[in-house]
Amino acid sequence: MHETQVIRLSRRDTLDALCQVIEDSPPNTSLWLVAPWQWGITRRLFNLKRLAYAAERAHVALHLVSAHRETRLLAREAGLAAHWMLPFRLRRYARRLGKPHGRPSSLVARRAIVEGVLEKRLGYRRRLSLGGALAGLLTIALLAATGAATFVALVPQAEVQIQPVAQPVSVSFRVRASPVYREVDYGAAVIPARPVQVIVEERAEEPATGGLDVPDGYASGEVIFANRTDQPVLVPKGTIVRTGSGVNARFATVSDVEVPGQLYAHARVGIVALDPGPVGNAQPLTINIVEGDIGYKVDVLNTSPTQGGTVRRTPVVTAEDFERLSAKLLEQLTQDAYAQLVGELEEGEFIPAQSLDVRIMSQKYDQVVGQRSAVASMTMKVVARGTAVDGKALEQLATQFLIQRQSEGEELQIIPDSLVIRRGEEIEKDRDEILFDVQARGMVTPVINIARLQAHLRGKTAPAAEDWLRENLTLASPPEVSIQPTWWERLPWLPARLKVHILAGET
Repeated sequence: MHETQVIRLSRRDTLDALCQVIEDSPPNTSLWLVAPWQWGITRRLFNLKRLAYAAERAHVALHLVSAHRETRLLAREAGLAAHWMLPFRLRRYARRLGKPHGRPSSLVARRAIVEGVLEKRLGYRRRLSLGGALAGLLTIALLAATGAATFVALVPQAEVQIQPVAQPVSVSFRVRASPVYREVDYGAAVIPARPVQVIVEERAEEPATGGLDVPDGYASGEVIFANRTDQPVLVPKGTIVRTGSGVNARFATVSDVEVPGQLYAHARVGIVALDPGPVGNAQPLTINIVEGDIGYKVDVLNTSPTQGGTVRRTPVVTAEDFERLSAKLLEQLTQDAYAQLVGELEEGEFIPAQSLDVRIMSQKYDQVVGQRSAVASMTMKVVARGTAVDGKALEQLATQFLIQRQSEGEELQIIPDSLVIRRGEEIEKDRDEILFDVQARGMVTPVINIARLQAHLRGKTAPAAEDWLRENLTLASPPEVSIQPTWWERLPWLPARLKVHILAGET
C-alpha cells in the first residue's frame, strides 16, 4: 500500500533514530521530513548520505524540506529530493503535528500518515471550462501583443550622423587650480584641485669608478746557506731570512736543508716571501740575514733575484660615485612617485608633472668613501607632493571661454569631439595652488536640441528622417541615418535606442 508520511523534525533528533524510522516505514512510502532552519544533522554531507542509503534500502521516496539554502544543496548532492516548502495539500496535515514544546516527543509521535485519499488529491487535476479556455486565449493574445510592442520599442536601434555648419574658435587664458574651490569660478578662471602625496622608497647601486693597487702574488726564489762551523747543520723548514738593507723583506724556507760539516760548505733551498706584492721582489745579494739562533751557525745569501710579487687593481668607492648614484636614484623615485600618484587619480583628474615637489626624507649609504667595493649602493626615501587638477572642470571652463569668444547673442555649443586643450609647460606654484597657461580650440555651432530631434525622428523611415533634418537644420553635409537590423524600415520609438552623433565641420 502506498503511503505519504510527514514528519516534523526536532533539533534533538539523532541520526540513528531517524534512520530507524525510515527503515521501519512500509515500502513505496513517500516520506517528507520537515527540518528546522539549521537542523544539526543536515549540516554534514555524510549524515545526508546515510539517510539516502537508509531510504534506498527501505524502498522509501525520501523528501527533505528546509528553508536553508545550503541544506538543500547538500541534500541534492547526497541524492535526496530537496524542497523549500511542503506541497500545498500536505501543509494542513503538517500543521496538525504542531511544534514540540518542553520535553521533545518521539519521532513517531511527530508523524502524520495519510493513505489513499491524499494520493488522489495530490494527483487531482481540474478540468478546464469553456470560460477558462477563453480567458487563457485572451491572456495569450495580450502577452503576444505586449511582446510585439516590446520588440518594436526595444529591438530596433538607429544612428543619426549630422554635420552642422560650425566655426573654428581658439582662445588662450591663464587658469588657477585651487584646493579651496569646489566649483568652477568662470569669472576668475579658477578650477577645483586637491593636494596629493605619496612616500616612495627604493634601493639602487652603481659600479664603483675608483681604483687602488693592492699586493697580490707572493715572490719566491732561492738562497744559499754557508756553514760557519766544521759540524753539519740542519736548517729546518720555515727558517726566516731577510734583506739587510732597503725595504725589509722577509722570507721563509720551503723545506729542510742540511749543510755539510765543513767550514764554508753550502747548500741551496727555496724560499717564499711572507708578505704579498712587489716588496718581496729582492735584488741579488740582498738577502743576507738569518733570524734566530741558527744565524750563529750559517750565513745566507741570494745569488739570483726573487720574483712573483705582483699587485692587482681593486675597485674603490669614491665621493663622485655617491653623488652620481644619489642623483640617479632621486630621478627614478620622482618618476615612480609620479606614476603612483597618476594611478590613484579619480576619473577626469590629471597632475601636471611640473607641479610635483619631491623631497628626500632619508638616504643611507651601504659603503663609505674609499672602501674597497665593486659597487656603490644606497637606499633613499622621498615624499612627493603634487596637485591633482579637475580635468572636467578645465574642459567646462575652456568651453565657456570659446563660446563667449564667438557668441553674439546667439545660443552656441561646442561639438564635444572637436574640443582640444593644451596646457603650458611652465607652472607657477603658490602652496597647494598652481597657475598655468591654457590654449583651447574647438568647433562652435548653434545649439542642437537632441531630445527634440529624437522626438521628431522616432517612428519615421530613414528617407523621411533625412528630409526632416535637411529642412530644419543648417548642415554642412547631408545627414546619414542607419537602422539596425537593416531590414527594419522605421526608426525606434524609444529615445534610448536612437543615437545622435554631431560631427565637427567647418563652413
